[in-house]
Amino acid sequence: MQRIKNVLNVHFVDRKGTFLVPIYILAAMVAIVIAIGIIARVAGANEADLYEGMKWNGAVWALLGMGFGIGAMTMTQYLSFALGLGITRREWLAGSSVMFVLIAAGTAVTVMVLKLIEQATTGFGLSVRLFDTVHTGPASWWQTLLQVFLMVLAAMTLTATVSGIWNRWGKTGLMWLAAIAIAIGVVAFGIGILIPAEQVMGVFSWFGGLAWISWMGLLAGVVLIGAAAFWLLGSKAEVR
Repeated sequence: MQRIKNVLNVHFVDRKGTFLVPIYILAAMVAIVIAIGIIARVAGANEADLYEGMKWNGAVWALLGMGFGIGAMTMTQYLSFALGLGITRREWLAGSSVMFVLIAAGTAVTVMVLKLIEQATTGFGLSVRLFDTVHTGPASWWQTLLQVFLMVLAAMTLTATVSGIWNRWGKTGLMWLAAIAIAIGVVAFGIGILIPAEQVMGVFSWFGGLAWISWMGLLAGVVLIGAAAFWLLGSKAEVR
């Protein structure tokens, strides 16, 4: 447990970047959305239409930038520092995994609380939306907690995996990763051209008709794949 605490101390040594930057991002997002609401009210916009339309507002995705940054720094900046302090790779991976969960949980709770406030005040009294959107899950508070938690966790584990590929194989690894992604895209595009359009639309309709819990299952699968790859690569990553 003490070694896990040491790993967390390494991650949180830059407290400004870990805690204050996300707060600044949140404050900027809220300020921008409130400004939009004030401008819309002054312009005489239909507030009911504004409130309905802003359920698609994707500004909350900016919070994933924090997850991407933390995931990248885990493998590119802090790994060598931790190993220099005598922390083993297994301890580093375990402590980093705990840190990922803590950050994702903290973000989920913050978004959930702000979403409840936004709902209770009908968009901060201005009929705007930032947290009460389709991107943060249905109306239930526990669904918001789970969806945001999985989204942030997926962002961190996948970015840590990509950074691990960079550490292990450098530019060559990233080029192969890009080539695989492009190949998959080309194959999917080719299949989409060859099969009838109604079947393509049927596939999209099937995905669109999936229940919320099914989407969460898919997202959880992404997290598990990212976590497994992170542990595998982290145990062999070069120290740069």
